[in-house]
Formats: sequence, structure tokens, C-alpha cells
Amino acid sequence: MNCIMKHLERIYMQVLYATALNVCEPWEQKLACGILMIILALFLMSILVLIPSELMVFIDFFLFRAFNNTEMPSKNN
Repeated sequence: MNCIMKHLERIYMQVLYATALNVCEPWEQKLACGILMIILALFLMSILVLIPSELMVFIDFFLFRAFNNTEMPSKNN
């Protein structure tokens, strides 16, 4: 457990140095890291939703083209 906390603290410090937040007040650092974590979580959740839906559309299109040997019916109005 102590090892995990050391790794998380190390990642936290690397984020602070990478974003130049190491010169800010501690409450500003926590606020900025919280906002960054929320943005990252939203990005990851959107990837988990968008990639499968786009993949399903691609597979549906590919299977329709690959296994449908008939022409599409034309609309005569």
C-alpha cells in the first residue's frame, strides 16, 4: 500500500512540474489537478463510448457490402 502511495505521489509531482503548477499555492495545485483528472476521465469515458459505436457502424457497413450481392432498390416516386 505504501508503494502505491509513493507511485501516486510521484505521478502527482510529475504532473505539477509538467504543468508548471509546482510554483502555485497548494490549494491551487489540488484544484488544477482535480480539474485535469475530471477532463481526463471525461475523455476516457467518451473514448469508451465512441469507439465501440463507430466500430459497430463500420462492421455493419462492411458486412452489408461483403455479403449483399443484390442491388439496392431504387425509389420511384
